[in-house]
Amino acid sequence: MKKIFLFILLLLVPLCAWGQQCSDDNQMARLSPAMLWSVPAAAPAGGACPDAAANLICEDFEGSTDCGTGQSTCRETWATPYETDGTFAADTAASSSCTDKGSYEATITTTDASNDVEICKAISDATTVTLTMMVKVTSESMSNTSAIVALVADPDWSPYLSIVILDSAGTLFVGVSDTVNPIQSTSTITPGTWYQVGLKWVSGTSLSVIFNGSTEFTDTTGIVTGTMTQACVGTYNAGPIVFVIDNIKIGNSTQPDSCTE
Repeated sequence: MKKIFLFILLLLVPLCAWGQQCSDDNQMARLSPAMLWSVPAAAPAGGACPDAAANLICEDFEGSTDCGTGQSTCRETWATPYETDGTFAADTAASSSCTDKGSYEATITTTDASNDVEICKAISDATTVTLTMMVKVTSESMSNTSAIVALVADPDWSPYLSIVILDSAGTLFVGVSDTVNPIQSTSTITPGTWYQVGLKWVSGTSLSVIFNGSTEFTDTTGIVTGTMTQACVGTYNAGPIVFVIDNIKIGNSTQPDSCTE
C-alpha cells in the first residue's frame, strides 16, 4: 500500500538540493547535446547491455569509456562527477551472482551528510520513464534520512524522478518519488544483499515502485507532468553510506530486464 512515509520531508529537501546543484552553470554545461544517448556497443561476455528496452541508458560498467571518474569501464558517456568528499569507483570487481554481472560494478562512498558524488548525462526527451538497477548497501549510518541512488529530471530539475535508500530507525527500505508523490517499498533491505530496484513513471498518469522484478504499488493520484531530459546516478547530501550499483537501465517503453537474486 502507498505510504506517505517518514522520510517525506527528509526526501524532498535533499532532492531539491540535488536539483539546485545540478542546475548550476558548471553542472549543466556538462550535459551538452553531444552527450545525448547513442546505441551502446555490443556487450562483452557476461555484460548486461545492450538491452532493447533500455533505449535511453544502459550502463553495466563493461565498456571502455572514461566514466568521468578516471576509470574507463563505462559504456555510456557521463559527465565528470560533482564531488564533495565522496568517491565514485566504477571499477569495483563484480560481486553480484547475476549471470550478466560482467567484471565490474560501481561503488559510491560518502562519509557524512554533506557529501555529494554523482555522474550525469543527457537523455532523449521522455514522458514515460522506466528505470531499473541493481543496488547493494554495504554499510550506512544515516539515522532516519535517505540517500538518492538515481535521479531523472526535466531541463530545470523540477519535476524529477528519484530512487532512494531510506533509513527508518535503522531499517532500510527503497523509496521512489516524482517530486510530490513519495512511495515506499513494503520490502526491507539487508546490507550486503543485492536487490533490483526501480520505478516506472507515465507523465500525469502513474508512478510505480519496482522491487526485485515486481511492481509493488502504482499511484495514479496527482502524478506530475513533464518531459525528462537528464539522468544521474550517485548520491547528494547523504551519508555516511557505502553502496554498490550495476546494470542501470532506463527506457521509455517496456521495463528493462534485470537480474533478481
